[in-house]
Amino acid sequence: DCCDGSDEPPGMCASTCLDRSAGVVEELEKEIASLAAALAQRKILVDSAATRMAGWPARAETLSEEMAAKAVEVEELRATKEAVEAAHAERVKEERQRQWQEEQGQRETDEA
Repeated sequence: DCCDGSDEPPGMCASTCLDRSAGVVEELEKEIASLAAALAQRKILVDSAATRMAGWPARAETLSEEMAAKAVEVEELRATKEAVEAAHAERVKEERQRQWQEEQGQRETDEA
């Protein structure tokens, strides 16, 4: 092996280390460039995520307030529904009583 000629008698081997390592150096430089680009992209994503995440507490507070308001609205609607159902049931009951009374009156008239 005559890479740098250090282990050979002087003049016997030319130094070929740089020529032999040129491909390796080129591959390493490409890998370094690729990693640098990946790190730059990562920084962009981290910064973007940090910006978005900074707004999360305010958004959570807004959603919490909206949920509380909706819960109140649901309870109001439930109470209204129950009142309407109760009124309907009362009207049905009254109508049935009226019909029954009319039938009773008709029977009494027919019997007389």
